[in-house]
Amino acid sequence: MNERARSQDFLALYNLTTVFKNDVINQLTSIQTNNNSSVSNLNSEIQATEMRNNLTVTHLEGSTIKAGNVIKFNEVKFSVGISNLSTYKSNGKFICETSGLYMISTSIATDTAGNPEYGIIHNGTYISRTEIGQESSSAWRTGTSVVSRYLDVKDTIWVNAMGDVTPEASIWFNLQL
Repeated sequence: MNERARSQDFLALYNLTTVFKNDVINQLTSIQTNNNSSVSNLNSEIQATEMRNNLTVTHLEGSTIKAGNVIKFNEVKFSVGISNLSTYKSNGKFICETSGLYMISTSIATDTAGNPEYGIIHNGTYISRTEIGQESSSAWRTGTSVVSRYLDVKDTIWVNAMGDVTPEASIWFNLQL
């Protein structure tokens, strides 16, 4: 009788082990499927990010931009995926067409005496303010600002003069999105 009881105990343990093994296999398969799906989604997001908009514009040298006015970077050097360039050129405001994370950088060179300032504005709120630097005489200097923001479709970005600024050398007076 002991031999038969041992045999049945062994069979019960074997069955439990087999059930446990199958449960582990099913759980690992589920984890692998979820991981593959996550990696696939991540790859799709990376590819979508690589195809985002890009805009590089400069401002031609010219007259002084008064404090409180939009700085219109009026010469498009490079543009990808932006269909509303005419709107941008007319009012100086970038309207987002594709939501995502954007790096926004601007660099402004001037020889305006005093302490010219400018700010990057997102939907009416300053997200960056840059002082180009105090100077009693008219000496060249540059102020640069770089920020990143998640933009939704129809969000607006522009650069505002916070003090009078006279643009100099268009290669140092630019905006990139």
